[in-house]
Amino acid sequence: MNGSDINFRVVATEDDIKNIKEFAGSFDHEIKSFKYPILIVQKGDKIIGYGQLINVPILFPAFHTDPNVCSPRDVVETMKQFVGWSKIQHGYGLTAVPKDSKSFTPDVLEKLGYNRMDKELYDIQGR
Repeated sequence: MNGSDINFRVVATEDDIKNIKEFAGSFDHEIKSFKYPILIVQKGDKIIGYGQLINVPILFPAFHTDPNVCSPRDVVETMKQFVGWSKIQHGYGLTAVPKDSKSFTPDVLEKLGYNRMDKELYDIQGR
């Protein structure tokens, strides 16, 4: 890849699972599920990282702010229905909201059925 010795490979064997679990544990990480593919990142023969490819819907909600167009109840129902739809269709789903959202605070999202992941989501530039 671009002349470097960094490469990726998919966890494919029981040995891969054992090795990546041990690697993750070596820096206080835990792989909780192998439901989605895990890429092992290697430099030469040495594992230096990993990433999990999650192929699930991600909702970026946007609702009209005029309560005559969209009521707070409409927002609540929509968000709850997305939770149900995601679980039925994909077994999992994500919702991304602005970090400084006044409407979608962590408390509100938890009441709607979401768990805060303490992660930030970044878009790849140049699309």
